[in-house]
Amino acid sequence: LAFSVLNILPSIRASLAKPSDMPAVVRTGFLCIAAIDAALMILGYMAFGQDVDANVVDAIAKSLPRTGFLTSLGLFLNITCSYPIMSVMLVSNIEAQGTSRLHTPHSLVNIVVLRAGMVISLSALAWLLPYLMAIVGVLSSLFFIVN
Repeated sequence: LAFSVLNILPSIRASLAKPSDMPAVVRTGFLCIAAIDAALMILGYMAFGQDVDANVVDAIAKSLPRTGFLTSLGLFLNITCSYPIMSVMLVSNIEAQGTSRLHTPHSLVNIVVLRAGMVISLSALAWLLPYLMAIVGVLSSLFFIVN
């Protein structure tokens, strides 16, 4: 729910046993995200104060290498678990737009071109643009505010 709320709310509402519970689901989701973000900000400031790097994971890795490794591992696992969820929503929307082999779920063309192509292109983009995460962070904040 933290990013691009408008795209995923209809699919979440459709999957609820009682769609009337949607306001409570959204409220709970936002409260959980806000609480986690606030706790991380407070812990980061308590640990590093004014000397914190722009990327707190880098600051942790410099001062506490083992903890930094665990932090990096947690970040990797988060991305590994989150990417399939986000990509399924994107791919499902693309599949619903047509009837060609590209739009047929789990066809060879769909898997190779759409799904693998998305992973390869996003990986290449991140490698070619080293400051992509900063740009994504700013754009995510803007979209969150606008949504």
